[in-house]
Amino acid sequence: MKLHREAIGAVFGLVLAVVAMAGTIHTDLYVQAAGAAARGDQALFQPVVRP
Repeated sequence: MKLHREAIGAVFGLVLAVVAMAGTIHTDLYVQAAGAAARGDQALFQPVVRP
């Protein structure tokens, strides 16, 4: 019986995470975060130029 409770908790957590991610994707927060990540990655791969 304990295994069923743990499985139900795991499934509930997964469903909650999926709903939260879907809600985030439908907002501008996701777009802003993705843009910031892309700019950060681009900055990391720029060559270092020494004067």
